This record gives sequence, C-alpha cells and structure tokens, in this order.
Amino acid sequence: KATVSVLYWVGLMGILNHTGRWCVLLCLATGANAAGGVKLWQLGADVDANPITVFTMFTFTVMLTIIIETIKHKTEHNTHDVHRKMALGAIYSELMMVGVVSFMLILAAELGITDITVKKPGCHPTDSTGNSTGSGSATAGSAGSGSGDPCIIGFNLLMFEYAHLVLFFMGITYGIFIQVSFWQRDRMVRKIHEIQMLTLSETCGFSFAPPSLFSIVGLCDSPGWARCLLTLRAAMAIFLKDQIKNVCRVEEMKLEVALAVMKGQPAPPMRASPDKALEAFDLSRFAHIAIAEVLVELLHVPPVVWLAIVAMSATNLIHTLGLSLSITVVIFAFLGPLLAISLLFRMAKQLQEIVVRAAGHPDLCQYEYMNAHGARQPLVVPPKFALDGQMWAAGEEAPWDTLDGCCDDDSLFNALDPNDPGSLEIQIQIIVFACCFFVGQITMLSILIYEELGVPAVFACWVLPIFPLVVLVPRALALYTLTHKTREPARPWLVEAVVLENAHGHGDHGHGHGD
Repeated sequence: KATVSVLYWVGLMGILNHTGRWCVLLCLATGANAAGGVKLWQLGADVDANPITVFTMFTFTVMLTIIIETIKHKTEHNTHDVHRKMALGAIYSELMMVGVVSFMLILAAELGITDITVKKPGCHPTDSTGNSTGSGSATAGSAGSGSGDPCIIGFNLLMFEYAHLVLFFMGITYGIFIQVSFWQRDRMVRKIHEIQMLTLSETCGFSFAPPSLFSIVGLCDSPGWARCLLTLRAAMAIFLKDQIKNVCRVEEMKLEVALAVMKGQPAPPMRASPDKALEAFDLSRFAHIAIAEVLVELLHVPPVVWLAIVAMSATNLIHTLGLSLSITVVIFAFLGPLLAISLLFRMAKQLQEIVVRAAGHPDLCQYEYMNAHGARQPLVVPPKFALDGQMWAAGEEAPWDTLDGCCDDDSLFNALDPNDPGSLEIQIQIIVFACCFFVGQITMLSILIYEELGVPAVFACWVLPIFPLVVLVPRALALYTLTHKTREPARPWLVEAVVLENAHGHGDHGHGHGD
C-alpha cells in the first residue's frame, strides 16, 4: 500500500510529462505484484483475465491526466508575470525529476537490484539464525536487511518511500514558498511606490537620523523605513548616474523601436530623456524586477545545497543516541527560524550601513523622485554620519565598497562568506530548504509526534518552519536585493526603472499589482 501511495502521488504531480503517466499506470500494477508476487513484465495472464478492470484503469489514468493538464494550462494562462512563468517552469521540471526517480525505483525493483545486501564491517549478529545472503526478494526488500539480521544493510523499499515523500513534500513546499515570495514582493513594491512619493526633507524633518534595524526588518511601520528607502534611491541615482543616463539615450531607444517594427513585435515602452533620467528613476520598478530575478535564480539549486539537505537528514541518526525521534524533530524545527532571523537582521544591518554611509553626500537631495510631493531642501546630517558621504563625494569609497567578500572565491569556506552575493544566495537557499525539509518531515511524522508529545508539539512543529517561509525569508530576500543587487544591477533592471509612468499601457505594471 505504501508503494502504491507514493507512486500515485508522484504520478499525480508528474503528469506534466509522459513519466507521470507511467507512474500512474505502474502504481496501479504494483498492487498485483504485492498481492500475488507477480512481476510487472509477467502480468499478461492477469490482463487477459480482467479486461474490464484494465479498461477502467486506462480510463482512470487518461481522465486524471486530462484533469491535471487542464489545471496546468489554466494556471499558465492566468499567469502574466514573466518571472512567475519562469518559476512555474522550474517547479515543473523539479516535479518531473520526482517522477523519473520513482520510475527508476520501479525498474530497479523489477530487475532485482534492490535485493542487494551488504554486511556491516566488524559486526557480529546476536541471532545465530540470521541469514545474510539477502535472497528473500520481496520480503528482503520490505524488511530492509535481507532477513532481519542487524549486521546486514539492504535496500528498504518502505524507508526509501519515506525519504522520497519527505523530499517530495519539501519540493512542494519550496514551490509554495516561491509563490508566497512573489506575493510578498508585490506587497513591498506597493509600499516602496507609496514612500517614493515623499521627499527626503518631508520624511526626515530636515535632519537625518539613521533608520533602526527594527524599522528595516519590518517589525514596525515607522518613518525609519521611509528614510532608508529614500536615501537608498538617491544614493543609487548618484552611484549609477552614468548607467542610468546611458539606458535613456535617444539614439538607442530609436534603434530599439526600429528593431521591434522589423520583427513585428510591440514597441518598447518609452523611457525618460537623459536629462530627466535620474529624477525619473523609479525604485519600485527596480525592486519589482530585481527581486523577481533573484527568486528565479534561487530555483537553480547547486550541489552544496543538496549536501546540506543530506546533513539535515542526520536528525534520524542523532536520535539513535537515546533521544526519541519526536523530540529530535521538535528540537531541530527551531533551526530554520533561528537561521532566518539571523539572516534577516544581517541583511538589515548591511542595508543600514549603506544608507548611513550615503547620507552625508552633498548632492543627495538633488535627485528626488520627479513625482514626489513635499519640501525639497538639503538635509542636515550630523557630523558623525556626514563624513563617509563627504568622502564619497570627494572620490573615496562608495557606500557599497564595504560589502566586498572576505573569503577567496576558490576557498572551501566561500559559501559561508557573509558579504559575497553568490555565497549569500547559497545561504538563503540552505535556510529555505532547511525549513522546507522539516515541513516534509513533519508531514510524514505528525502522527508519531501527536501520539508521543500531543497536539501542542505538532502545532509548534508546523508553525516553526512555516513562519520563516511566509514572513522572514521573503523580507530578507528583498533586503538582500536592495543591498547587494543595487551595486552592479543588470541593464534590463535599469531600463525598467526609467520607464515613464503609464508607458506600458497601464499604470499598475511594476508597482506590485502582479498576478
């Protein structure tokens, strides 16, 4: 029954290709193997004896395929954001891999590969009747040790299905996290657009005060977050002055329009003129596309993150030291939230440093957003905060220069670098997967935890990994983007940031009104 269950769900999610259909068919056929010990390739007699059942199974499989493909196409049709479409494509490919793994498992079981057993080195069985040959085929596969001998390690089909389902639910949770992060991005972009309509003088009261960490991490909706964003926007306009003006060159825009006409494509939206580019720079549009690009990048999981998942599965080894599995899972459920809190405050601290170092630049208030309302007067910056900005204006270090990585790119510990953007993305992925992994594990172990520790423990186990995925990590991702992706932004991001209001044909684009 466990085999049928896992292959049914894998087939259900893998119907995006032919692999999923094979999984559905094979999971239905596996019941005959379990009941009568018949190999899949020897089902001819059963097929001949049960024509109505076979027809019913084919009909069920085709209907299931049609239903889920219809849902898939409807989802794609209603998804207009190009980055969300890219995210859906990546999620589909990951689910396809789940179906491939399941299909390979079936083939391995049919070929007898899963019956192979290995004796533990230096182990002496206490049961003299134990048989270490591992020739029990189906019984050996389900027992996991060939014949119950504690010195024999064999392929345990049921435990494989447990691990497979944990990773399966981990993948589903990761897909949900990506969609929640897009929703959080839209929410933050709308807030940035509202804040951008104010001037620095209106927000700061003509005297600059550094934003607190708590206002940056979003624990309070205070003027500190507005000061942070407006200072960052002005600093970007100064730091990226040449790049922003270059994407607004009239000659370049004319060539793009001519090329679009030749290809029969819609003309690109109009951008601000070079002399108005810095005032037209829209931080909300920049954040809209930049955060989306970062989310898409996170869908490509490097091997080091998979190795971290293997390390997280060590909870199943630790409890062998005498601690029950339920208590071990509850303890390690705190890992994701603690890492997420640490990441969030670290990103907030780095963004705070950039803002404070930029506040003293004498030209900061010259590049207010063109549609901002309020007084436009120079800020009074206390001397202890003004020095870095004045040195930047004199040609010294820019605010972003302090974010250089501290580890060599070829170093074994480069993934732990607290400043390198590539290393930070790996750290973010590890935190996300840690939370998703525990969601998958708790999905499979909820009954065990309930029976041993009660309802409060089950509730805590679900809330602890989900809260970072819904609240903490999306916020940390946004702060990471505003901190590290504003130093050397991609050209398309700058192009999007200087598109004139309503140039897309509707004013909502780029202001968080996504789908």
